[in-house]
Amino acid sequence: MSHDGTLAQSEEGSVDVDHNPSPSTQMRQLSIPPALPEQEERKQEISQTANANNDDDQAFTAYRSPFESYPLLLRQAGSSDSVPPYLDMSSSSPSLSHMYPSTRPSLSSDSPHVHTELSSASSPYSSFITSSVPLPNLQPLKRAAWAKVLNPTKRLCQYEFPGGGTCRDERCPDIHLSRLQGDMGRIEPSDEDTAYYLFNALPVWWLQQRHIQSPSRILSALQHVHQQTSASPLSFEDRVTQALDTLGPTPT
Repeated sequence: MSHDGTLAQSEEGSVDVDHNPSPSTQMRQLSIPPALPEQEERKQEISQTANANNDDDQAFTAYRSPFESYPLLLRQAGSSDSVPPYLDMSSSSPSLSHMYPSTRPSLSSDSPHVHTELSSASSPYSSFITSSVPLPNLQPLKRAAWAKVLNPTKRLCQYEFPGGGTCRDERCPDIHLSRLQGDMGRIEPSDEDTAYYLFNALPVWWLQQRHIQSPSRILSALQHVHQQTSASPLSFEDRVTQALDTLGPTPT
């Protein structure tokens, strides 16, 4: 065989290789199929949603608290002392013990509180009904009564609403619509709370003159007046004044 024949066969072999590519070469030559119509619609929806979110971010400005312009209000709002304890609704049952903690466990004749109060020039009393019965300011006591009634953590008693009946359980912790009003058609403090309040609000010298060493005597006087005036109810202030008047000085 001549040299030209060998060269021809070599060229033919190379041509045969080019005309029969390997499977991997065929895979690379495959074209990507066009996107389905559903995929195009999905892309458009995503694009529209992204544009809408950008528009919302541009339409709404960042929130600015009014406390930034009034920093003193922020200090009062964040302070636990700004809300009176007896109006704190976080407690299931607001108590007057938070407002006037008992500081008079004993009222003996040589109590140091006597000299302290007699030497003090300030007086917490709003008026004097008689020369011997000072009437303390009863507004904090009334606010405490409202706080008890309107406590949002409590629910309406189911026997009254929607039941339409009357709950006779004196220890029921729920709100009772039938008990919201006092004798004069207004919400009034209970005799127990009033006695506790008065015992801690009245001057020590007045309590010592009457040998009052606990709220129990004041409570008895309030309950007695309450029973005596049930037919013709008195206002809350008048009932308290009459109860204090019955506790006149103890004879010596």
